[in-house]
Amino acid sequence: MGIDDLCERFGVTRNTVHSWRRRGVIPPPYGKSKGAWYGRAHVEAIEAHRALQHNNVSTKDAIAFCHETGITLAQYIKTREQAIQTFGIGIA
Repeated sequence: MGIDDLCERFGVTRNTVHSWRRRGVIPPPYGKSKGAWYGRAHVEAIEAHRALQHNNVSTKDAIAFCHETGITLAQYIKTREQAIQTFGIGIA
């Protein structure tokens, strides 16, 4: 999907998508310039970002943790949710 489709899906502006990219919330788009497109990895990253916000977790801290451990934001969310369900606690 193109950037406009991604913006419409999540109700955000192009500037927001570009900001997420600069901050490391989402990976770079596939392709270059006007031919760039976004896929499942981008959708999952945005959904993970929103889940963090919903749970009052700092996206900046979560991204730093992901870079340190080599996991994706989506993996972080899944691990955190499993820890909460199993032990009543989260990570990072």
